[in-house]
Amino acid sequence: MDLNQFYLTNDGRRLLARVQAGELLTFTKVGLGEGEPISQEFMEQMTGLVRPRDYFPIVEVRDKKDGTVAISAVCDNKNVETRYFIREVGVYAQDPIKGEILFAVC
Repeated sequence: MDLNQFYLTNDGRRLLARVQAGELLTFTKVGLGEGEPISQEFMEQMTGLVRPRDYFPIVEVRDKKDGTVAISAVCDNKNVETRYFIREVGVYAQDPIKGEILFAVC
């Protein structure tokens, strides 16, 4: 498993299918956590981070002109009281049917 690879969750895959049919995709936030997703199959079934620690709003989504986008969020440690290792990163999106969902996870 590539630790730099994001995997769509099942909810993310369903939303992406609707986006391809014309629905708008709006990314909402990035989450950092210290959980350890154990496999790609586990990550696909996730609906939230295993051990979330903090969330940050999306500040920019840029089309890379290669079929992908670059998502930017400003992460800081203002709310951190004890240190932790970042072992999971989640990208959240607004689903018009389900509300905010975990779209993809690394």
